[in-house]
Amino acid sequence: MRKSLAILVGLCACGDSKHTLTDAAVPDAPGQGSDAAVDTIPPDAFVDTSLILHYDFEDSMTATKVADSSFRGKDGTLSDVAAWTTAGRTNHGITLVGGLPPSRFVTFPDGIVTGVSDFTISAWVKANTIQNFVRIYDIGNGAPGTHWMFLTLHGFTPPPEGKFNGVHAASFDDPAHEIFAGSGNDVPLGVWKHLAITGSGGARTVYIDGYPVGTAATTLSVPPSDMEPTGGNSFIGKSRFVASDPGLDGSVDDFRIYNRVLPQPEIADLAWPQHDYSYWRFDEPSGQTAKDSSDNAVPTTLKSGTAWVAGKVGGALDFPGGPHNVNGPHAELAATPLANCTDQLTVATWVKLHSQDGWARVFDFGIATQRFIFLTLYDDRPAPNQGDPNLHGMHFAMVSPGGIFDMITAAPPIAAGDDTWHHVAVTVAPSGATNETVTMYFDGAVLLTALNDKGVKVSDFTATTENYLGKSRFVDTDPYLHAALDDLRISCRAFTADEIKNLAHP
Repeated sequence: MRKSLAILVGLCACGDSKHTLTDAAVPDAPGQGSDAAVDTIPPDAFVDTSLILHYDFEDSMTATKVADSSFRGKDGTLSDVAAWTTAGRTNHGITLVGGLPPSRFVTFPDGIVTGVSDFTISAWVKANTIQNFVRIYDIGNGAPGTHWMFLTLHGFTPPPEGKFNGVHAASFDDPAHEIFAGSGNDVPLGVWKHLAITGSGGARTVYIDGYPVGTAATTLSVPPSDMEPTGGNSFIGKSRFVASDPGLDGSVDDFRIYNRVLPQPEIADLAWPQHDYSYWRFDEPSGQTAKDSSDNAVPTTLKSGTAWVAGKVGGALDFPGGPHNVNGPHAELAATPLANCTDQLTVATWVKLHSQDGWARVFDFGIATQRFIFLTLYDDRPAPNQGDPNLHGMHFAMVSPGGIFDMITAAPPIAAGDDTWHHVAVTVAPSGATNETVTMYFDGAVLLTALNDKGVKVSDFTATTENYLGKSRFVDTDPYLHAALDDLRISCRAFTADEIKNLAHP
């Protein structure tokens, strides 16, 4: 079922790219075979005809060919059948072992980007190690020095390209026609990440987990069609510079090429997080529910005057604020998003603060008054308080019968009346056998780090029944949030500093 659904991704936005069986066929380049594979599609099937290459890696574990499930017959060749794994992102995938020269990789045939100008290339990748210029893909014609385009997990290049030392993509026709776009930040090791790049003319956008982490806008034109003929010189997991660039040490699944620029919502669909984290995109145009775009599917209901507005990316949920009372505007989660958490946590979101109201919550999850976890952007407690000099800043707290942890910045990170988008995040990571390290971030930078040795744990909040966005559980004293929220992610894993920087990309 998962394979069938993958073929249908993005159809709502495709318009006339929805076609029946007979319209789905795309002729091969001369001498490159026929469309016979298309006849295997059920007669009532609909496909996105802009998907021109799809390696879902659901092949036999002894196969030497990697089947193109876009039904265009552009099968790849696997260098070593030992690369097959049942531990892909979804079902099967391939696991590569790196090395110089690489011993495991996929070789593309000719014709994969014939006639292609606008494009999207995406894949799921789990890196074991990260080395300079290790390739997710390298597509081009002939030896080094001709035409190529690639996506790497990490590059080491002098300025001005040096700022793309993390995940970045490049397209090259000649020294005067080279386009770079990407992030200066690395992906974490041992974690599945969705990577994508879109291009049209001289524009490029690189996405990680459905969020745009880097762009380029140039007057150059380096279309993928310039890379043909690709056969024998284009790879997944291997660079054309085999004397210097190591192979990919990691796993790959669901590799796709489209002959159009997918909009951000469709890329976010491809980057569906499964159970990795709960994800509220807040892209609904109307209604009284907000979708958790993950397999966690936490039901979320809007209450009393919340509204849909333009967001940082797509739409956003706007909270009009208000004084303390029982039925103010907020969003209510029917289940805790922390149900599977043990000693790690990430809450990351974009915030557009309309007014600065003391103790107004970004989130508040708890049970009664004995067990709760919350984040407020402005703590206006009166001085003195417990001898803490940081009296009026951003405040993250965890309270349970096991202990009390409070963390407060010296000043609120967002000025009153700012009314612009800022990225806010909190992570909790294990530290030693019994403690946790808590880190607050603002616009991708660390605000404050503290050791939680107070006896309270993330695992204390796996069964909370009162779970709110924009509302405090102390409705008799605390006001409602007067702000908009967008792109809210809640994970039972502590995101790395680089992951937070990518999510905070302006």
